[in-house]
Amino acid sequence: MSSKKKDEVELPPGIKDPYAELEIESNGGAAVDSKAIKKQYRDLARKYHPDKQHGGAEAAAAAEAKFLKVKAAYEFLTANDGAQRKKYDAAREKKRAADEQRKAQINAMSSKRRAMTAKLEEDEARARKRAAGPSAHDPDRPAARRRGDSAASKAETDRLRQEGMNRRETHTRDQSRKDAAFKAAAAAAAATAAATAEDTAAAVAAGQLAQRQVKVKWKRQKHSHSDDSLAAEFKRFGFVEQVEITGDKGNAAILTFETAAAAAAARDAYADSDSMRVT
Repeated sequence: MSSKKKDEVELPPGIKDPYAELEIESNGGAAVDSKAIKKQYRDLARKYHPDKQHGGAEAAAAAEAKFLKVKAAYEFLTANDGAQRKKYDAAREKKRAADEQRKAQINAMSSKRRAMTAKLEEDEARARKRAAGPSAHDPDRPAARRRGDSAASKAETDRLRQEGMNRRETHTRDQSRKDAAFKAAAAAAAATAAATAEDTAAAVAAGQLAQRQVKVKWKRQKHSHSDDSLAAEFKRFGFVEQVEITGDKGNAAILTFETAAAAAAARDAYADSDSMRVT
């Protein structure tokens, strides 16, 4: 069972934000096209590549660590033709919207409570003022009448106080029901998001192999290749795990690299070749 949150896409180890690793503004990451991401990756890969470092051992180690993170972030965002990136952007936007909605609800609830408390306090203050008014303590009025006025004012104060308590209890019960309903809705949304995330993760895993593979086809009159010669030809882009010669004519093959970045580099290198096509 994965320990990641159910409504989040699982990121590569050590990567909190793939856009940040590629030095792309996180809030605007979703608006950046794939060509810009690819260019940024190449610039950073050249900058932090271990072969380009000329400082001490500590600086070289730091550059290598950064290089590996940049590589992992790029592979994550480009996996499965960008489907994984779309899922990550959608999950991040959904979380941001949910956080804002929750904050607004909390602020609204606090405002209602403050307004109700203020109204109850004003009602009680008016009742106390009536109870202490001159009509209740006028020395020229008969004592029995004054006692009657005081008793009536006290009764009114008690009534308002009890009414206020009843309102508070009713509001508390209503708010508890609303909170329970909100939590239930949030739990249902989280369960739906979890199921969607698991389905997407399975699809991404199935597509990762394709991202590490390239199809190679060459002109027989110009080249003659075997498994070993193809592995030797393409090892400059990265470790070649497998070579499979395909087709009846013997001029096509499928190469599987260790990483998707190596496969992408091979495709780019042969983009303009007229004797060998790599897709």
